[in-house]
Amino acid sequence: MERLAYLDMSCSLFGGEIPRQLGNLRNLVELRLNYNYCESVYHISELSWISSLTSFEQLETVSVNLSLTSQEWMQSVNLLPKLKSLVVTSCELAYLPQTLPFVNLTSNLNFLQLFSNSLFGHIPASIGNLTKLRGLGIFDNPWEGVMTDAHLSNLVNLTYFCIGSSNKSLVLDFSADWCPPFNLSTLYISDCQIGASFPAWVESQTNLNFLTLSKTAISGVVPDWIWKLSTQLEHLDLSKNKLHGNLPEVLMIKGPYRSVDLENNLFEGTLPRLGLSTIFELSVKNNRLSGVMPSDMFDQHPSYFLSLDLSGNMLSGNIPIKWDTMETLMYVDFSSNNLSGEIPETLCLLPSLIWLKLSNNNLFGEPCNSVTTFENLQSIDLGENNFSGNIPKWWGDGVTEIRLHGNFFKGSLPAELCSLSNLHVLDMARNKLSGQIPPCFGKMTGFRKPLSKFYGALTPYSIEMELSVKGSDRIFDTILPLLNLIDLSGNELSGQIPEQITNLSYLNSLNLSGNMINGHIPDNIGLLLHLESPDLSNNALDGHIPASLASITFLSKLNVSHNNLSGQISSQYQFQTFNDPSIYEGNPGLCGLPLQKMCNPHKPDKDSSDDSGVSEKMTRDVSEKMMLWTSIVLGFIIGFWAVCGTLTVKKSWRDAYFRFLGI
Repeated sequence: MERLAYLDMSCSLFGGEIPRQLGNLRNLVELRLNYNYCESVYHISELSWISSLTSFEQLETVSVNLSLTSQEWMQSVNLLPKLKSLVVTSCELAYLPQTLPFVNLTSNLNFLQLFSNSLFGHIPASIGNLTKLRGLGIFDNPWEGVMTDAHLSNLVNLTYFCIGSSNKSLVLDFSADWCPPFNLSTLYISDCQIGASFPAWVESQTNLNFLTLSKTAISGVVPDWIWKLSTQLEHLDLSKNKLHGNLPEVLMIKGPYRSVDLENNLFEGTLPRLGLSTIFELSVKNNRLSGVMPSDMFDQHPSYFLSLDLSGNMLSGNIPIKWDTMETLMYVDFSSNNLSGEIPETLCLLPSLIWLKLSNNNLFGEPCNSVTTFENLQSIDLGENNFSGNIPKWWGDGVTEIRLHGNFFKGSLPAELCSLSNLHVLDMARNKLSGQIPPCFGKMTGFRKPLSKFYGALTPYSIEMELSVKGSDRIFDTILPLLNLIDLSGNELSGQIPEQITNLSYLNSLNLSGNMINGHIPDNIGLLLHLESPDLSNNALDGHIPASLASITFLSKLNVSHNNLSGQISSQYQFQTFNDPSIYEGNPGLCGLPLQKMCNPHKPDKDSSDDSGVSEKMTRDVSEKMMLWTSIVLGFIIGFWAVCGTLTVKKSWRDAYFRFLGI
C-alpha cells in the first residue's frame, strides 16, 4: 500500500492496539480513527512512528486511549511538516507542555481540536504562536488558572473558537474594551468564569452563526444587540446563567440549524411570539415566564420544528388546540407549569412524537383516548395531574418509559403492558388501581435485557424524569436509559406477588408498598440478581423473608415493614448492613437482630409450628386410615374363619347350615 493516501478505520471491529506499521504508509495524507459510540476499544502505546508520515495533512483520533503517550505526543506531532488539521478528542491525554515546541505546527496547521481529554493546568500562552489557526477547540478539559486576551492577540485568522473547563476553574479575563483581531463564525464558551456582565466584545463578531455562552455565571439584562444579532444566528445558547429581564416580543433566528436555548435563567414576563417557521429547537425551561399560553401559538406553518421545552415556568391556561402543522415535532415538555384543561387530541396524534412530558400541572380527563397506538413514542410522563379513567391501552411497541404517577387512574393493570418489549421504566404509583399484578409481567423483556442495550436509545435532547428510588425522589436524565424500575406503590392492588416476576433478571428497583397484596414473598426472589431496592411495606404479606434475598449482591436497601411476616431475620451477607429496625417493624412474628425481639431457639417459630401441625395432622390421618383398613381386614379374616373353620370341624353344624340354605 505504498501509494495509499486516505485511510479511514473509524468504527472498525478489530479492537486492540493501533499498529505502529501504519508509519510505513509514507504517502498517507489523511488518517481517521474515530471510535466515538463504537463497541471496539483501541489504544496507542507510543506515537514515534507518526513522524515518518511526511505527507500527512489531517489526523483525526476520537475515543482512542492515548494516555501512555501523554508525555511524547506533542513532540511526535510537531515533526509533521504538512499537518493542517489535528483532531484528538476523548483520548485521555493529560499533558500539554507550557512551552510548546511549535516549529512545524506554527507554519500549513490551521485547525486544532483537543476537547474532552484530561489536559490540566494553565493554557499555554504560546498557543498564540499558531498564527495560521482558523479553528481552536479546547473545551471539556480540566483547565485552571487565567486566560487573557493576550493568548488570542495573534490569531488573526481565527473563525472557530471553543473553550471550556470541566472542573469550572478557568477564568477568561478579557479587557472590557478589548477589540478582537478576528471575526468568528462560531463562539463556544462553557463552564468558565467570564465576569458578571455580558461580554461586550462579542458585539464586534459580525459573522457569528453559532453562539454559546453557557454556564458562565453572567448576570444582568441581555443587551438588545444580542436579540438583533439572533436574526443572523443558526444557534443561540445562553443557558444556565443568571440573566433576567423580558424576552423580545418576537423570538426568531435564521439558518439551517435554528436552535435557541435560554433555559435555567431568570427571564420574566410573558412567552414571546415564536417565529416557529424559523426555529427548529426551543428551550426556555426553568425561568419565570408567566401568563396564559397563547391559543394561536402554533397557527403559523413551521418547517421541521423538532423540540419545544417550556417546562418549569408559571404558564397558565389550556394547551393550544392546533397542532396539525407540527408534523415533525418529536419532543414536547410542558411540565411544572400551571396548565389546566384536557390534552388536545391533535397533540396526541402528532406522527413523529417521541417524548411527551406534561407532568406537574392541573390537567384532567382521559388522556389521548382517541389514539389507538403511538408509532414512534418512546417516553411519556403524565405524572402529578388529575387524569382519571382506566389505564390507557394505546402504548406503542417502542415505548421505553411510562410515568403516570400521582393521578386518579382506576381499574386493573392492562395485560397489554406485557407486550411492550422495550419497556424498562414503569411508574404508576399513587393512583387508584385495583386487581392483581398480571402474571404476564414476567414476560416483559425490557426488564430482562442487559442495561447496555439501552445506550442506543439516548436522544439528543435533555430528557428528565423524576422517579422514587431507594426511598427518595431523584431526577434521572442521562442515566435514565440505564435504570430498570417498576413502581406500583400507593394503589389498591390485591392478590399475590406472581412468581413470574422473578424472571425480570435485570430489574433494579421494585416498589409495591401501600397496597393490599397478600401471600408469601416468592421464595426464588433471589433470581432478581440486579435488584437494589425492593419495597414491599404496608401490605398483607405473610410467611418468611426468603433466604434467597441474601444472595442478591446488588441489594442495598430493603423495606418489608407493616406486613404479617414471621420467622427469624437472616444475618447473612447484605442483611448484616440492614441494621435499621424500622424496615422490619409492624411484623409481630419477626425476630432477631436488628429487632429487640430475639428468637427462642427451643421454640419453633409460627411458620414452623404451622408446618409441624400440618405434618402431625397428615400423620394422624394416615394412621387412622391404616387402623381402619387393618380392622376391616382382620374382621374379615376372623369372621371368615370363625364361620368356615367351625363348619369344617363340626359335621353336624355343617349339615344343619346346608339344610338351611336348601342344599
